[in-house]
Amino acid sequence: MNSLQRFFFLLVLFVLFLSCAKEKTHGPSSAVTFGGTLRMSALAQIETLDPQKILFLSDLRIASFIYEGLVGMNEDQNLFPLLAESWEKLDGGRRIRFHLRKGVRFQDDPCFPDGVGRIITAEDVLFTFQRLASPAIKCPNWYLFEGKIVGMDAFHAGKSSTILGIRVLTPDEIEFHLTKAYFSFLKLLATVPAQIVPREAITAYGTNLGRHPVGTGPFRLVRWKPLSEILLVRNDHYWQVDSEGNHLPYIEALQIKLISNPVLKISEFLKGNLDVLRVREKDFVELRKQPEFQKKFQVAQKISNLGVRFFGFSMNKKTSLSREPRLRQAIIRAFQREKLNENNPLPQPLARSFVPPFLLNSHSFSWYTYTPKSARQMVREMSSAVQNQTIEISSNIKTPEVDLLCQAIHNLGLRCKIDIHPVKYFAHILNDRPDIFRVSFLPSYPDPEEYYTLFYSKNIGSTNLTGYRNPKFDVLLEKVLVEQNSNVRQGLFVQIEKILAQDIPAIYLIQTPPNYVLISHKLHGVTMRMTSTDFRHVWIER
Repeated sequence: MNSLQRFFFLLVLFVLFLSCAKEKTHGPSSAVTFGGTLRMSALAQIETLDPQKILFLSDLRIASFIYEGLVGMNEDQNLFPLLAESWEKLDGGRRIRFHLRKGVRFQDDPCFPDGVGRIITAEDVLFTFQRLASPAIKCPNWYLFEGKIVGMDAFHAGKSSTILGIRVLTPDEIEFHLTKAYFSFLKLLATVPAQIVPREAITAYGTNLGRHPVGTGPFRLVRWKPLSEILLVRNDHYWQVDSEGNHLPYIEALQIKLISNPVLKISEFLKGNLDVLRVREKDFVELRKQPEFQKKFQVAQKISNLGVRFFGFSMNKKTSLSREPRLRQAIIRAFQREKLNENNPLPQPLARSFVPPFLLNSHSFSWYTYTPKSARQMVREMSSAVQNQTIEISSNIKTPEVDLLCQAIHNLGLRCKIDIHPVKYFAHILNDRPDIFRVSFLPSYPDPEEYYTLFYSKNIGSTNLTGYRNPKFDVLLEKVLVEQNSNVRQGLFVQIEKILAQDIPAIYLIQTPPNYVLISHKLHGVTMRMTSTDFRHVWIER
């Protein structure tokens, strides 16, 4: 062997050594401790753990430990396979064929013979989507799939006994036939209503599935004490294994303490009675000042919050406020949003667009500036009927922005009335149509199209609370739903945003600040999914 051959030989050995050393250092068997109970908290008012009926974020986060869908989505909005091991798009994306992961079992539960969970099949996927579309279920997120799968609307309307666009090919293969090649359809499959449930659980528990959840996820429910705690234990049949063949999850149980008081929740975390804490940015800033905080705790994730808060106008109400964009513009120019951050050590990000900037590739948009003099002049140029009206602002709670907006309307020489409506607030908006109403929105999946559907005319009476209607807006949104080129989509979103800024169906307030997931230093392997924490790879140092 000459010197050159010897050099390459040693180089190969060195690379192999580094590869093996890296695998050993980071491999789970080198450090992982199996077992133990992870303690976390959730709001006390958990309503249901039925995925097709979940409406609240706190319910969704717990359900994500129990159920799974065909695909999942991580914190970077990237899709990954779950129950579907792979898939392919056919006919330009109008058909998607899924290949299910073999050997996945539902959790053990009394609803199955001898209490032993069975293998999941493509029939379970079809059954879940039939349940989602059933009018009897009244799935609050039905709108996500409405009109998108061939025959699903007919099934929902009772005109068909099955969904023609969902075909079971084999026990391990299922195909979805879409009405159009929707760009974000796979993202829809990562949302909570698309999580798979077994027919046996529905037969056994009926409308009580929300108290007896049965899925394929890493944990299963064994105890639920209302207003006290929920205990989930390891699913011994969970399908996923780590790189060394160890079955996940590593921990034995999740103890979820039901605590609605945020001060108490933080106190329990600092005392060491909770291992995980999810807090708002302002609480995180204060927590960092605690003695020994850096030594005892660590930041697992900083989560970009997808929520937006805004005032909506009732645009389908026959008033001068709905007919006159200049009146709405005058109100915006008289509304000093910046005062919302007065004496606030942690200013809230004022929204310049309806969609968070990072979802619009950080496009910069300009919002209306505070110009009260020109706003008053605009109102003086309007008819006496406009100037003599009383404008009603409705909210479910009294907030500084409600008072600030009402004061702005008074400063224009107009009358204003505040209506605080804490009970059945959304029904009040839909039925009573207040002139202006305060709402917050959190999308089911992170894509600008999901935000803009709030102004789509075909959603009036459901998610379109403003009743806004603009044919040009509708055409652009319908185009973006099926556009496959991401750069072209971004251009369409910019056009849509400009239309909204011109028509003003809403006054943008804030884009919700980020949340932080804090954990004790003894926890390792915490990751995030779209809106929930992923504990499949977590292990507890002892």
